[in-house]
Amino acid sequence: MAEVSIITYSLRDDAGKRSSIPVYVPATATEAQIVALAEAIATALDGVTGAVIEGMSITLAKALPGGLKVVTVADSLNGMGALFSFDADNTPYAFSTFVPAVRPSLVTLGVIDPADVAVAAFVTAMRDGTADADPSDRYANDLLLLHGVEVRFRKL
Repeated sequence: MAEVSIITYSLRDDAGKRSSIPVYVPATATEAQIVALAEAIATALDGVTGAVIEGMSITLAKALPGGLKVVTVADSLNGMGALFSFDADNTPYAFSTFVPAVRPSLVTLGVIDPADVAVAAFVTAMRDGTADADPSDRYANDLLLLHGVEVRFRKL
């Protein structure tokens, strides 16, 4: 399957309802080319929609780092996952992210141990990021302490 980059426009209509429009771009386009395209389409889109374009985001297709597994772990199914909840800075709300197909070996009697080496490494990566970038909630608030991790089932 060919990878693509995605430009997403967020719109709000007169009733205050939000919607989005994805635009797919071949992965061979450079980031600068995609930004220029995104700006050109935003201008054209603004001419045909009565909604307000509130934002645009770009998801770049990138090659994965080496050393990742190439075969799934037995009994890892997307519907059974782990819900990681973090305290977020400057807000009373938590930020949660669902990780699908949690490794069955991380679940003991329906519980995921946050002290497990693999779980702790994921929590550290989500909380601390790298020297140049840190993960955040959707409002750019830093992620702080892990609030909890639970096994969750989702219909996919």
